[in-house]
Amino acid sequence: IVITYVICLAVAMLIGTQCEKTPIEKHKMTFGQFICAIFMNAGIIGVGAILGAVIDYVLQYNFGITGGGQNISNMMFGSNDVWRVLTVGIGAPIVEELIFRKFIIDRVHKYGEGIAIFVSGFLFGLFHGNFSQFFFATGVGLFFAFIYVRTGKIWYSILLHMVVNLSTSLVSVNLLEMMDLEKIDSFLMMDM
Repeated sequence: IVITYVICLAVAMLIGTQCEKTPIEKHKMTFGQFICAIFMNAGIIGVGAILGAVIDYVLQYNFGITGGGQNISNMMFGSNDVWRVLTVGIGAPIVEELIFRKFIIDRVHKYGEGIAIFVSGFLFGLFHGNFSQFFFATGVGLFFAFIYVRTGKIWYSILLHMVVNLSTSLVSVNLLEMMDLEKIDSFLMMDM
């Protein structure tokens, strides 16, 4: 993760020295709007995760190509909760939002809001590097970019990103670790 961030930051810095920033008008988001954004984000993740899982399944079983999501899952399971919260839940959202929203959008915004949102979201999806995460990462990347463009405040997208990462890296992983996945797999295989 650290190597990916260092490389991405270095590339972003090289690009950034060639493009000038344009200011984005600042607006407040109410608490109700923020809560609504959390639920919208959950829907985007759900649809994107299902789409990614279906495409991953089709590629794996028809062509033998794996989407790479298993590597992320394996890395998350068995890792220390505190380390996961610090890196995935807090550090990653700060670094990723500063790069993909603040840095990129501030430099692409002069070409139009839609282009800035698309570039930011699409690059964010590609950055995740696997089919399993690409679709929901692109979806939330577009959503976070929209929030940043509309508010001009990076903290909103950072907080939303933290909510996503903390819920997936801490809550989901701990719930899955408590389940007996071997029994679930054997039950599911009985139907086939």
